[in-house]
Amino acid sequence: MADPAKHKSVSVPIAAWRKANYLKDKIVNDTELSISKVIESIINEKAKKHGYKNGKAD
Repeated sequence: MADPAKHKSVSVPIAAWRKANYLKDKIVNDTELSISKVIESIINEKAKKHGYKNGKAD
């Protein structure tokens, strides 16, 4: 079981899950990511684009 101090659950619509499933082998070359890592990767990319650094927004 995941540590609730480090992990939280989210629900996504089936269409979003299908897109994440499609992307799991396209984000990192020669690597298949979990759905969780796909979502984490996209969130990190968007947060960085919008100025989020070290737990704080610019």
